[in-house]
Amino acid sequence: MQAASYGFHMLTEPQIGDFIRKACRYGVARPHEIHRALVTLGPRCFITTNYDNLLEESLRSWQPDRHVRTVNNRHLTELAEVTHARASDFIFKPHGDAADAASIVLTREQYRQLLPGGERSAALESLKTLLVSRPIVYVGFGLRDPDFIYLRDLLSNTYRGGIRDHFAIMADVVEAERDYWRANYGIHLHGYTTTRRQDGSYDHSELLRVLKELSSATKTTQLTSPHGEYAPHSSNTILALARHAAGLMRAPQIDPEFPLRVNLDRGGRGRGDFLPSPDSFDHSSVLHFLTEVPSNAILIGAPGAGKSYSIRRAAALMAESLHQECLLEVFDHTNVAIPLVADLKLYRGDLHDLVSQTLPRGLSLEDLSSDFDLRIFLDSFNEMPRQYWDSGEYESDVSGFIAKFPGAIVIVGSRTRDGLSKIASPVYQITEIDQKFVEAELSRRGIAIEGRFEWEIKRFLQTPFYFRLVVGGDIKLPPGARPNDCYEVYFESIGSALFERFGVSFDMKGALARAAFDAIEQGEEAQPLANLLTTLTTELNSVGASGVTGSDIANWLVSRDVLVPYRGARVALFHQSATEYLAACELARMYQLDPGILKKRLHLRRWDHALLLAVVLLPSDLSAAFVNALVEADFGLALRATKYIEFGRDEVVTRLLSIMPSRISQREHLNFEIESALQFHVAVSEVHEPQLRGIMAMRGSIGGAAVHRLVELVGASMKHELLQSMMEFRHDFNYCVNGIGSALASFAAADDIHAILALTDAHEQEFPPNADDEVWHGFISGSAKVLSELDTNIVKEVFFENYEAGPLPEIRGRIFSRFLMEQRSTKALTAAADLLIRGGHDVATTIYFIAQFSDSNLLNWSGISEEHITILVSSLANPADKSWNVQALCLMCHSCAN
Repeated sequence: MQAASYGFHMLTEPQIGDFIRKACRYGVARPHEIHRALVTLGPRCFITTNYDNLLEESLRSWQPDRHVRTVNNRHLTELAEVTHARASDFIFKPHGDAADAASIVLTREQYRQLLPGGERSAALESLKTLLVSRPIVYVGFGLRDPDFIYLRDLLSNTYRGGIRDHFAIMADVVEAERDYWRANYGIHLHGYTTTRRQDGSYDHSELLRVLKELSSATKTTQLTSPHGEYAPHSSNTILALARHAAGLMRAPQIDPEFPLRVNLDRGGRGRGDFLPSPDSFDHSSVLHFLTEVPSNAILIGAPGAGKSYSIRRAAALMAESLHQECLLEVFDHTNVAIPLVADLKLYRGDLHDLVSQTLPRGLSLEDLSSDFDLRIFLDSFNEMPRQYWDSGEYESDVSGFIAKFPGAIVIVGSRTRDGLSKIASPVYQITEIDQKFVEAELSRRGIAIEGRFEWEIKRFLQTPFYFRLVVGGDIKLPPGARPNDCYEVYFESIGSALFERFGVSFDMKGALARAAFDAIEQGEEAQPLANLLTTLTTELNSVGASGVTGSDIANWLVSRDVLVPYRGARVALFHQSATEYLAACELARMYQLDPGILKKRLHLRRWDHALLLAVVLLPSDLSAAFVNALVEADFGLALRATKYIEFGRDEVVTRLLSIMPSRISQREHLNFEIESALQFHVAVSEVHEPQLRGIMAMRGSIGGAAVHRLVELVGASMKHELLQSMMEFRHDFNYCVNGIGSALASFAAADDIHAILALTDAHEQEFPPNADDEVWHGFISGSAKVLSELDTNIVKEVFFENYEAGPLPEIRGRIFSRFLMEQRSTKALTAAADLLIRGGHDVATTIYFIAQFSDSNLLNWSGISEEHITILVSSLANPADKSWNVQALCLMCHSCAN
């Protein structure tokens, strides 16, 4: 290898190509009878470390009806065509092809390109995937052959466990060697005998006889059993499942993994009864949820929240269990679940076919579903091609698929619940990284986030994908960063690296932007590779670049993880939000040339995020006109866009706030986007107080959002006014809790406890005895929310003042119980236990929430006695009841040592 390094260093690339072709007798050597035996043996997929084209010539001669694809280590955009479970009719050349001198791997430096971090590492990863997910027959190697030792080491490091259907046909094998290779590498050696000729060489003609015998046996087997016979315990099934598991196990694990959780999505705001029946997966870890939830479910989350990563990690964990079961001497098919992962970006109207394509040949969904538990993950639902989304035909297809396999658990991953209404399954929201963790980590690394978009950037960084990009140094945010800056900096760095690699300066970002624009326009994230190559080639030609092709650039972008290849000759950008950013760049460029281009995009929901990003990319004189156009099409989106206006923002915001009351619908669930935009995105100032007060007077969720912005402007001076308003509109849950309560929580002080209790005492006689939870629920829950950041003992002391024993007054007791429900500490648990003894209202629910959502290692249950257990038991009307009382009782019994 070192000699090759010295020699290649002295040659040009054309000279290297000539040398390799002469050494291989390329174009001169002709296929041997052994080649004929190989290509007619039965396999339709080939991996070779040879540089010659004898396999290609053999297939053309003896299998002329097959169209066989040749892929080498430079064809990174085509790797998905050979690695998916049912790919066939290909020749993969990881060490290169004599016809492509730049692909040759022979020197130490060239081998280094295949290693992790190297430009062609994807080729090596594809080789590993093929080795672990396919039956393999090795032909033409010796036990001490460097290439075979190389493959052996790959197997040793990649394929954990000894079961696999790998076979090697080798010369002069002895029994001890058979035992060693089977025990240590799972490779079954099939030997043949050579004879030594007079000139000292060895006669391998016996290999031809072995291959012909195998070919004859293969044809006989195919004739008598053309499809094979499925049985859950058969060796063929177990081996196929082991290969399937091994492929899924290769999903990379990121270090560190963030402890993401899921919360049951209870349908959004606007519901007063926010405590329906308990759910055992609410607030559980996302991996526990994905691997254990016992019925169909939907997982939603923002871009970069970790949905796809979590789905693949969950499938990998399940695959490890499946693989371990396959290794056991006795395979128990009742003891395993089979995970399957399908990417809906590749959906073409037939979900059954898409999922089936993830299984090795010989396995079918119908057979597996009759004997095994299946857990089917359908990822990227929101990235499904729009022709199926817009027509709605996917609905009957997905419903029919679920109905056909009623025993399978189907979990759908999507950005939102849009389009999933007909899939009758609970929806869980993946949580973000804890804000305090993000802020602490940024501070530790000396990264300051400030400016008008501080809220957006910090929310941006609460998603694992973006957080890793920033803390890992891939994105270096400038001071006062805007959302667009995150990707602007990233693509600038990619452009610099591309120039360093190829020495060519061209508008790579513009080419990708046009491809991204087409992706959103057509509603199809994975675009034809040919389209991108045409765009890249056009850009290269425009700058007179020579010696570099569109394919070179595309393959390099794959090596840098900017592009992801998919089967069907398609590619997509590494993340949907990157597509949206680049599409926004192209939209802003086109809008400056023709503002009329905006009209069509205003009515397509898939353009929403790109439209927002486009505002800041426009010159100041055009951004206001752009927002005005948004107002007529999507008022909520226009509100969010105001933050991106650089000049004349106050006037635009005043206008929008003034017309907001007329835009609010009586159907509150349609107004969530407007409420969210008002509370989190509109850039307000003191000049907007009159308009905000007018919106506050509407009460409900929208009035609560206005309260937040008013408190943000004037601070604690509104406390007295808002507490009085909370009592006046005590039945309005959203206004009192999501508005006043959460807005005042950070300003609360001990004096506010007395102020709230003074209001309760003044109106105690108006409260009906034994009232349902919905009565006064706005004031009760809102008061608890106001006090939520105060110390538990301080709140308890004031509430229990003058009530040393016995029950608290009704409203006081309910507020204190609801306050404790949001606390996560032993102090809160002890106070709830005291309240339970005093006969407090619905304290069991409070105890359940404290225990369920606290760190169990930090809770001390010593304050729970037999008396508490007895009270809960006596409150049960039905032993089979699944109410909060039962759940609280279970947690008590499980946690109490006595």
